[in-house]
Amino acid sequence: MKKYIALFWICFIVSAVFADVNQTCVQADTLDENGEFAAEKNLLIEWVSKTADPTQRAELYWRLARTCLNLGEDDKTRGVNTDSVLALFKVGERYADLAIENDPQNPEGYFWKAASIGSWGQTKGILESLGNAEPMKNHLEQALWRDADHADSYFVLCQLYTALPGWPISFGNIDYAVSFGRKAVFLHEKELAAGVQSKPEYGYYIHLASALWNRNWDTNKRYNEKSNMLREYTAKSNPVEKNAFFECKISLKPMSDREEARQIIQWVISEIEKIPNKNYFQKKDLREARKFSNQWQ
Repeated sequence: MKKYIALFWICFIVSAVFADVNQTCVQADTLDENGEFAAEKNLLIEWVSKTADPTQRAELYWRLARTCLNLGEDDKTRGVNTDSVLALFKVGERYADLAIENDPQNPEGYFWKAASIGSWGQTKGILESLGNAEPMKNHLEQALWRDADHADSYFVLCQLYTALPGWPISFGNIDYAVSFGRKAVFLHEKELAAGVQSKPEYGYYIHLASALWNRNWDTNKRYNEKSNMLREYTAKSNPVEKNAFFECKISLKPMSDREEARQIIQWVISEIEKIPNKNYFQKKDLREARKFSNQWQ
C-alpha cells in the first residue's frame, strides 16, 4: 500500500510540474506578444531548471531563443551597440540548439535556430548574410520535415528568397518567395479558422505583399504560369521544393502583382488601425505597412 501511495504522489507531483510549465509557456507567450521580453526571459530561465522532462524543456528553450532574438531586434531598432545585439542572437542560437537536443522532433527548435542565424548575419552585413543563407534554409527544411504545415517556416522562407540575390551569387528567387508567402498565409488562415490562432499575424501579409511587388507580374503572366507551376508542384516531394510552386493551388484575383500588393497593404493598415489596444508586434507591423504604402504610391 505504501508503494502505491508513493507512486500516486510521484505522479501527482509530475503532473503538477507539467501543468505549471504549460502555464509558464502561456504566460511567456503573452509577455512576448506585449513586448515584455526581459520579463519573459527571466520567467523562462527560472522554470527551465524546474523540469527534467526533455519535451517540456524544449518548449522552454525555444521560447528563450525567441526572446533573445526579439530582445536583439528591439535593441537594434533603438541603436544599442552592435556587439551587444550580436551577442543576444548568439545566446538565442544556443538556446535553439538546446531545444533541438531535448526534443529533435519539435520543429520550433530548428525554426528559431534559423531565425537567430538570419538575424545575426543580417546585423553583421551582406557577406555574413550570404554565408548564413544555406544553414538557414537547411534548418527551415528540418522544421518542415517534422511539420509540413509549419507556417512560420514558410514565412521566413518568403523573406529569405525575397532578400537574397539569385544565381550565381546565391539562391534567391522572387517567384519562389511569392509561393512561400502564399503558403504561409494559407496555413495561417487555416489556423485562424480552426481557432488554433486567436488573431491575425499581419507580418505574413506584409511580406507576401513585398514579394508580389518585387515579382511584378501582370495579370496574363499570373494566369499563364499556373500550369507550369502545377507540373513542378506535383513532381516534388521535399516540402521546400514542392511549396516553391504553391501558388498554383491558389485561385488568383484578376489583377497584377502590384495591384494585389497595394490591396493587401491597405487591408493590413485598415485592420490594424481598428485595433484599440495594439500589442508590440501590431504596432511594428503597422509602421512597416505604412512604410511600404508610402513607397508604392
